[in-house]
Amino acid sequence: MPVGAVIALLVPVLLTESKAAAGGRMDVPGAVTVTLGLGGAVYGISRAGDLGWTSPVVLGCLGAGLLLLVVFWRIELRAAYPLASVGILRKPTVRWGNIGGFVTITMQTAVIFLVTLYLQEVLGYSPMATGLAFAVIGVAAFLGGMAAPPPDPPLRQPRRPAHRHAPASRLAPPACS
Repeated sequence: MPVGAVIALLVPVLLTESKAAAGGRMDVPGAVTVTLGLGGAVYGISRAGDLGWTSPVVLGCLGAGLLLLVVFWRIELRAAYPLASVGILRKPTVRWGNIGGFVTITMQTAVIFLVTLYLQEVLGYSPMATGLAFAVIGVAAFLGGMAAPPPDPPLRQPRRPAHRHAPASRLAPPACS
């Protein structure tokens, strides 16, 4: 049985309905621009292998995709109920987490590509054996994630006194009269 069919059967049983907070509206302009922007960028990249990076079709799709993503960004900055709150990207933890995730994923993709070539071309593994070799890594990562302890709750900030430094008038001796 395909995985999708199993998921389709289990979702109504396992998931309860959630209701959005009242008053929110769907961000249709944001949804349309991000969908078309990502679609244009993906199509441009996927056609570059056949047509070349300097092809008018590829450059047009990439340019249109980039332009639509910039428009999406501008829409989300002004939307009352944004599809994706771009303000969250100002937080340093989110920004560095995204940078770290991007670096990790791009490097991991390159390593998997090169190790696949090495296993098949140099060591003579079949595609099935190569896939099974990578499956061991995936299973180990899954089991490690399941066995890991939950994260600690965030530490509470200590209360700071109202005045961290005494004003200069408190440091001077009282005037004698």
